Amino acid sequence: IEVSEAGWRRIGWALAGAVVFQLAWMTVQALGWDPIFLPIDARGGLNPGLRLDPVGWFSNPRARALFFARAVRALFAVHPALAALAAAGAVFLRSTAAAVVLGIFVLWWAGRHGRRVFLGACAGLLVAGLLFLIFVDPPWRDGANWRPLVWRTALNVIALHPITGYGFNALEYSVIIDSPVG
Repeated sequence: IEVSEAGWRRIGWALAGAVVFQLAWMTVQALGWDPIFLPIDARGGLNPGLRLDPVGWFSNPRARALFFARAVRALFAVHPALAALAAAGAVFLRSTAAAVVLGIFVLWWAGRHGRRVFLGACAGLLVAGLLFLIFVDPPWRDGANWRPLVWRTALNVIALHPITGYGFNALEYSVIIDSPVG
């Protein structure tokens, strides 16, 4: 199927509408104004004191973050301000996967604008990555033994299912990380 230039513009605007709707819904949820998703306690009663994560229409935080990050390139074609809005949504969710996707987009964009821009983007991404590690996902937050344990488990999972894996977003249902700390 071949899509015309006008068709691609309509697709871009539809994607922009989806991103703006998702961000607006998450903002309403963060402010506690969502009449649909309500905080329910363990006994099944409504408890307005419970914190409800802003999820929009995604129940999986990684899928939500990747939606924003992957929308950046398409939204950039519509308008850079819309791309910045999606990037802000991905950064707000503090997802490592979304940060990697945004970094790849920045490198793609910088690579089209000459060597100096590309090298500047590489330096900027290096600084941004260090800031991400220090402030968003510090290795010392979960203890010194956490990351090696995750990497060992990842290598075991790869050894068990090297070709097929566990399927998209199914790993957390298939792997239990057993730590000596509990």
